[in-house]
Amino acid sequence: MAPSKLKARPAKAAAVLLGLLVPLFTVGAHRVPAGGGKLGFDVEISSGGTGELSVVPQGRVALASGLVPGGPSAAGEVVVRNQTAARLALAPAVPAPEGDADRAVWIGVTRDGRTLASGPLAVMRDPRRPAFSLAPGERARLRLYAWLPKDAAAGWEGRVAHVQVGWRAWVDGKVRR
Repeated sequence: MAPSKLKARPAKAAAVLLGLLVPLFTVGAHRVPAGGGKLGFDVEISSGGTGELSVVPQGRVALASGLVPGGPSAAGEVVVRNQTAARLALAPAVPAPEGDADRAVWIGVTRDGRTLASGPLAVMRDPRRPAFSLAPGERARLRLYAWLPKDAAAGWEGRVAHVQVGWRAWVDGKVRR
């Protein structure tokens, strides 16, 4: 065998080896590390107005991901205004479809640091009585929350929920919406 061919073999072998190792190192360097915990709960809170009630902002007011029982909550603020000539009695209503997280996810509404309504998603779907009232033209700044209590029931793991907070209105004791 000629001396030039002997010198070419190690160079070819090194090139082939390098050609195989570069892609392996590239894939390994860009691999997403395995997680060590449970999947969290992701939630988006939004709200909108009705004929009786103006809500600002409309649409998404909070977005949170990776919520776990006893951890932080998703929270956002809205300003509601009575657009009628009558006193409105109001309650938040969350018309989410029934699901596995109904008993685990809690929804709350506060005004000036005082809780107006709070309960599991399943209970907040159909409010039976008003939580607060607004005089004609009156405004209120409300804080909307979604969280998982420490003793949250199963069914929240890896879930994503869109919580649309709507409003049920009463005038003179009669439901309008």
